[in-house]
Amino acid sequence: MEKVFFVPIVDVSWKTLGPLNPRKNYSCPPPPLELCAEEADGIVTLYKKLLDGKLNFTVYTGTYCRDAFTEEPFNSIWRRCIDNGGEILVHTHEEIARVGTRNNEEPHMRKVITRQFQRMKAAGITPAGFRGGLYGYANFLTPLMEGLGMDTDLTAAPGINKPDRAAEWEGVPYTAWRLCRNDKCHVGCDCANPSKVVEIPLGADGLGTENENYLYVDYDLSSLENAKRIWDCVLARYEKTGNPQMIHTLFHTFSMSDPDMVERYSRFSDYMLATGGVPVNATEAHRIFEEKLEPLGI
Repeated sequence: MEKVFFVPIVDVSWKTLGPLNPRKNYSCPPPPLELCAEEADGIVTLYKKLLDGKLNFTVYTGTYCRDAFTEEPFNSIWRRCIDNGGEILVHTHEEIARVGTRNNEEPHMRKVITRQFQRMKAAGITPAGFRGGLYGYANFLTPLMEGLGMDTDLTAAPGINKPDRAAEWEGVPYTAWRLCRNDKCHVGCDCANPSKVVEIPLGADGLGTENENYLYVDYDLSSLENAKRIWDCVLARYEKTGNPQMIHTLFHTFSMSDPDMVERYSRFSDYMLATGGVPVNATEAHRIFEEKLEPLGI
């Protein structure tokens, strides 16, 4: 029984990065690229084993590492991911340490997203979608996504409201919906300007907006039992409505160096599969939404 379609997202990042995180002392060192490549390569192998390769890498471009993740050896790793049935997405992190983000700056965001898209295309890799750093997605991005052909977005964290980061997701569904070009939070068939872009939110319990309330599986203050609890909340929405849900889960490449986190995600993957979860890549998710979920009025 297909109860929950989930897009397994793995953000490409490094553990010491945290320009807006006081718990990391606002650190912004350059990435240890050799270690990052080893971790990403290990993720490809792990997800092939756990989820038949349904891995969706969100490839970092940002203030503290603009281009390295679209060069070798990384591009070869992304191609191996695609060969296994996974996909690659653009992922921006436009923070300034201790200050804030540039997520609301339209010229800047258009420039960096288009540049990353073009660099990937030049390497023979076509990005399947987008994910904004710190859950940031401004309304002006939707026409850009359509123009680039990135028709799946995986940014939303339902309930979060941080306007300074363009992370305004109050009142949105806990399952996928089609974005309105004028208002990303407007949901429903009465939208006068629907886009091609489908939004797939991070799995959430609906009880708060801390990291522990989302399927941010490798968050250090979360746990396997907490991830299972949130998943059960997602399942409960299926049971209540009878409609399959569509969400994404979040992991990070740097967690490949932490055996406890690998064990946590491995066991959580088993739990999702055993309880009606179906892993899909971003393109498959978009097709399933249009063919199966949208006709149900989701």
